[in-house]
Amino acid sequence: MNRWRGGGWGVVPALAALAVAMGARSVLAADGRCAALSVQADERVRMLWPELADGAREALEARDDVDPCARVALSRAGTAIRLEVALPDGRLASRVVSGPEDVVPTLEALLLIPRAAAPEATEASGEPPQEPPAPPVLPSPAPAPVVARDAPPQAKSEPRRFPGFEISLATGARVGDGETVLGFGALSLVDVSAWLVGFGGEIDRYQAGAATTPGMALELAALGGRRMSFGGASLDFLGGLGVALHGGSQASTMTTMGTTMAAPVSTSTQSLASGAVARVRLAAHMNFGARSAFRTFVGIEGDVGPTDASEAELPLAPGNPSRLPIWTLGLALGGTVGTP
Repeated sequence: MNRWRGGGWGVVPALAALAVAMGARSVLAADGRCAALSVQADERVRMLWPELADGAREALEARDDVDPCARVALSRAGTAIRLEVALPDGRLASRVVSGPEDVVPTLEALLLIPRAAAPEATEASGEPPQEPPAPPVLPSPAPAPVVARDAPPQAKSEPRRFPGFEISLATGARVGDGETVLGFGALSLVDVSAWLVGFGGEIDRYQAGAATTPGMALELAALGGRRMSFGGASLDFLGGLGVALHGGSQASTMTTMGTTMAAPVSTSTQSLASGAVARVRLAAHMNFGARSAFRTFVGIEGDVGPTDASEAELPLAPGNPSRLPIWTLGLALGGTVGTP
């Protein structure tokens, strides 16, 4: 109580002055009068165009048909200039101009107030005065997308503009037609806009069972296909025509005579004649590290084709040689060196 008696009553005038100062701008805005139009520029704009903000303010204050209570902010937007306008009634607008010469015309278009009809013209026409149209509603600026500065830019997958060359080594195992096939081969491809063409060769060892004699064949094929990319991986579909070459000797019978009175002994061997048969080759390879010079792949491979005529006469029995299977299907693993 003593403080209020001594000097506390001096607080009341201070509070009243503060309230008057806070409400003065609202009153001036309601009466159409403002202290001064505000044009502010950020540091980058001031460094490039030191007189841009003052020049815009003077140009706008020289006009009597713009809203003097508006607040204007100038900022850099890449290589352009962003204009942000705030009106006393809470409306906002934002525009982007390419250069400083477009700042004043754009602000004039945003802040222009339609003029009312002159009283003399209204009285001469005998028509009642019409209210001026309401100023257009300025759209609120859309929020700028938030971009993480530390995030690396997304790599765009662009089609290859030049042919790519690659060579692969692979091994695999296939089964089919009652036989097991183990193979090792090489594949050379050319990639032209994701279309593949090339040549492949493989040495196969096939056997029907432990009791049969294994056979060997060399398969050669011309291949073509399509490559589908999935970021760091790709999927190849390949197919083509080829030939399987295998060798042996014809079936023969040999009779031996003993030096005693014993009966002659006959021995028979069954083996295959050399030959070549057509084959159809199919494959699907999933490549890992597709953008690297060295990459690996895993895939499914198969082939189909007739067996040799001489092989068809021999049953898959113990002691007989294995025959070239009519069809096979299995897995393959390999590595590739080539153009990323």
